[in-house]
Amino acid sequence: MKNLFIWGAALATGMIFTACESDRDDNPTISVPESFQLFTPSIANLPLDLKQSTDMITLTYEEAQFGFPCVQTYTAQLSKSEAFSEADTRTLDAFTSTVNSIELGAKEINSAINSIFAYEKDATPEEQSVYFRMMASVGTAKSFSNAIKMNFKPYFFDPSAANEVPAMWWFIGSCIGDGTWGAAQVYPLAYSADKSKLESTVYLTSAGFKMVKFPGKWDDQIGQGASFGEFAVNDGGSGNITPDADGYYVVTLDQSDGVVLSIKPYDGEPEVLDGIFISGNFNGWSDSSTPMAAVNTVEGVNNHIWFYEIPAAANTDAAGDGFNKFKINPGWKGPNDATSIYCAEGIDFEVDGDGNFAFSAEASAEPIKVYYNDIDKTYTFVR
Repeated sequence: MKNLFIWGAALATGMIFTACESDRDDNPTISVPESFQLFTPSIANLPLDLKQSTDMITLTYEEAQFGFPCVQTYTAQLSKSEAFSEADTRTLDAFTSTVNSIELGAKEINSAINSIFAYEKDATPEEQSVYFRMMASVGTAKSFSNAIKMNFKPYFFDPSAANEVPAMWWFIGSCIGDGTWGAAQVYPLAYSADKSKLESTVYLTSAGFKMVKFPGKWDDQIGQGASFGEFAVNDGGSGNITPDADGYYVVTLDQSDGVVLSIKPYDGEPEVLDGIFISGNFNGWSDSSTPMAAVNTVEGVNNHIWFYEIPAAANTDAAGDGFNKFKINPGWKGPNDATSIYCAEGIDFEVDGDGNFAFSAEASAEPIKVYYNDIDKTYTFVR
């Protein structure tokens, strides 16, 4: 990531010490300064487009003088006005420094601005002025710099959106399913354990694949850019994603700000299973009569994704309660063994007293497709 250095009119000259002096005959006394100098950056009036910027924003300032040489921790604060009232102030505590400059992320600045001004989705201003100051801390003692005004182009961000279920994306390609690129030859990217993104550990080959948002449609897709590691979103002319070597990879898709795909090698060699079974009230809880289908059947591709479509509750032998219940065999794996569970819209479940998935009567009115990743222990439920 590049650094966008925005030096002010003067450079800080104070010396930074690596530790407070402790070998004096008398203990040092902290003298909290009334203030210290934060320099106005050269881009303060641009305004800076926070959505387009991928650079770190650097502020510079003088050393705060606490009366004796010691390490100070610096943190930036952002507010509506120079008054820096508590209600209108946010501390960018994701970024700290012990020297005379600090780097701040555009995404975090935008989030703080949205939090302070409480924008509506369709009423975000073209430009927004805000004030910055630095806070210097030595233990519990704090000093604040002067305030400077900066201008930005913000974009709407709803903090609660980070807790929403991410939009589904699917693998499709020559090393996916039977390799024919058919609309049914797909499997989903799973829900991450922290519920903030989609993430799966999977086996991929140099034969190539893509990601699609809706199986059978190519309007929303992710392909490869100039080389592996560079990904193109919604570019119909993009190439297939081709890892340099066949093997296991962690695929992550972050949709908190746009669509950002990451594919990193996985450090491990998972066991390749011969098969896996599903058991529930729809098959009388037989532990070996209902195999799940191996999704990846291309020769040379290790399969770790398993699929089964649970029939609608009306077609089961459930004892009149309309619920579908199941676990995976061997091992009787259920909700308590999962690292994450993704439920598409209209599907909900409970965990019964035996640790089974128990789909409600409403959810069970239609068949439910179950995908299971035996590496991640993730479940994905879709229609």
